[in-house]
This record gives sequence, structure tokens and C-alpha cells, in this order.
Amino acid sequence: MKLHEITIIEEVSRCLLCYDPPCSKACPSASDPASFIKAIRLDDRIGGARLTLLNNTLGSICAAACPSSKYCEGACIRGKIDRPVSIKMLHGYVAQLAKDHGLSVRKTDTTEFKAAVFGSDMAGLAAAAALAKNGVDVIVFTDITSLQTQLMIKFADEKIDSVIIDDGIQNLLALGVKFAADKNEVDFSNFDAVLFASKRSLAEFPSLDDLPRVFFTGELVKGPDNAAFSIKKGNAAAKRMLEYFKEADT
Repeated sequence: MKLHEITIIEEVSRCLLCYDPPCSKACPSASDPASFIKAIRLDDRIGGARLTLLNNTLGSICAAACPSSKYCEGACIRGKIDRPVSIKMLHGYVAQLAKDHGLSVRKTDTTEFKAAVFGSDMAGLAAAAALAKNGVDVIVFTDITSLQTQLMIKFADEKIDSVIIDDGIQNLLALGVKFAADKNEVDFSNFDAVLFASKRSLAEFPSLDDLPRVFFTGELVKGPDNAAFSIKKGNAAAKRMLEYFKEADT
């Protein structure tokens, strides 16, 4: 057995399997670490990989960049005994398993709605993932190469390599999220709603009068700009947009 495998087994065995796991409640990205830790402990590692991908399409990036001591590991009850379970490491492990086994996220619904996303930060990408998962046709207006560079710079302190960034982008593509580099020739009449993920992206449009229904990440949830909390902002904006689509469809 490889040393890494022994480390994984030892770490999940330290989990107290809390009835109402504070680690999952503390996770802003809704990755539900208790579920994949339990799956690994029950030797259902592929099941754990599927769970983490289902709960967080950008899980590979989130696992590498999340300040876990502020969230899941900070809330871990085991930390009151000796030290918290290394949840960040376990999240990265199942995210890598998902990639190695070619797992992908499936859409849970189909709709005829179309949405444009401007702003290539984690909040915008998380919103795009949540919308696409629910059947919305999503175009993120950014160049993929530029997106990779921006994310590498954003998470430079975490020393995330390009392979992890690319894994997150590939998960979005597998969901059907499209990327378009040219923002200047956007025909907004083709979209039912527009989402802005940053003030910088909003500044590119001096007037919102000619746009369809507009949504903003960070409008509903206020908090830090780290990877995990940005995903929470994106998910909240996507939820509001989906509610709008549901109302429009009735």
C-alpha cells in the first residue's frame, strides 16, 4: 500500500462521524465534507468522488485554494481533542479521484433559458456551473487562456498549478458551459438574463437599460473573496436567477 493511501486511511479514521457534522455546516461552498469523508471511510472512494463533484463542480480548485482553517477544519470537533481532520487534503484526494476516473457532473434538468455571465472569478464560474447543472444554456464571456492565467494569479499564494485550474474548467465544459472571448459583439436579445460577477465586468457596460434581467454575485451574500466563499456568492446568484426563470415560465 502506498504511503499516500496509508495517510488517507489514517486521516479518515480520525473523523468522529458527527451526527450533525459542523464541518459541513461551516463549508461556504456546500461541498459537504462529512459525506465524502464517510464514503472514504466506508471504502466507497469513487462514491465519495462523485459526491464531491456533485456538490461542488469547482471542487478541485476549491480544495486547493480554500482557507480551510476558517471553515471546515476550524469547526472540526476532533480539533478539540488533538488536531482537526485534514479535510482540505481529503477534499483534494477525492477531487483527484474524480479526475482520474473520468467522472463528470450531469445536468439535473433541461430548460430553454439562456444566460450570459461576465466576470471570470470563482463566483461567476460557480454561478455558471449551478445554472448549467439546472439546464440553463450558459455562456461565460471570457477567453479560456486568460481565465487560466487570472486564476493562477488570484491563487498565487496557494501555489495552485495549472492542472488543477484546468480540471475545474474541464468540469464546466462537461456541463455544457460555453466560453466566448469577444464581449464587444454580444447580442443581448439572445439571452434571458445576464449575471455580472465583478464590478470590473459591470464597468464595461455604461448602461444597463438595453440588457435583459440583470443579476450580481455578492448582491445576496456578503463575505470574503476567497475561493470557498466566492462559490457561495455564485451559488446564491444562480439560485435567484433560477427562481426568476421559474416565475417567468409559469
